Amino acid sequence: MWKRFLDILYPPFCIGCGDDGLWACNNCIKGMKFLIEQVCPLCRHEETGGYFCDGCKLKSEVYLTGLWASVRYRESEIESRLIHTLKYDFVTDTVPTVCEIMVNALPKIDVDNFVLSFVPLHIKRQRWRGFNQAQLLAEYIGNALDIEVVDLLERTSFAKPQMELGKDERVANVRGAFQVKWIDENCQKQDFGKGTRRGQMPKKVILIDDVATTLSTLNECARVLKEAGVEEVFGFVFARGA
Repeated sequence: MWKRFLDILYPPFCIGCGDDGLWACNNCIKGMKFLIEQVCPLCRHEETGGYFCDGCKLKSEVYLTGLWASVRYRESEIESRLIHTLKYDFVTDTVPTVCEIMVNALPKIDVDNFVLSFVPLHIKRQRWRGFNQAQLLAEYIGNALDIEVVDLLERTSFAKPQMELGKDERVANVRGAFQVKWIDENCQKQDFGKGTRRGQMPKKVILIDDVATTLSTLNECARVLKEAGVEEVFGFVFARGA
């Protein structure tokens, strides 16, 4: 009822063309730069299904197993406007549109072998925004694909947003910024999802975020998860930046 009331007062409109009714109309969605092939996340030269190519896997700072992305991030186009409307205009009604695009781009995998998780926000930023957009995306995708969503990580340092920094600064900005949530509010080890014993980490994790550019944030999260016992960490994002 509350949503219907808001739709009457502030009816949704396509943020691409301005038509009434949807936050992204079908014509504007068709005009997005979809990533048909999933390439090596680092060099982007070889179609690998999202895995790192043999050369890039040898780099010492690579902790992600691979990356899947749905669209190319384009400034001032509908791809970036959808994310901006969600994160900075706080319009969570855009989540279904973003997630449906992500689900359609996900390669065929045995989802029973994975749990979903998400990149955490620092508590200060989450209180300011009122939600964690990556968590909302993960929960919607989890429901759509029947994959368990597990809250694995927390952010321990409050730093500048990554979008304000250069490539080298981004790596330093997130180094040591995350840790595994081993202890719950009852001071007992958490149950980390199906196929695990209490206190045992899952073996395969798909880590959800909205945009990936330099991979600094996802890679640092993967480093922490692997040190805690996770064997494979795939990043899964709506948009891949330049």
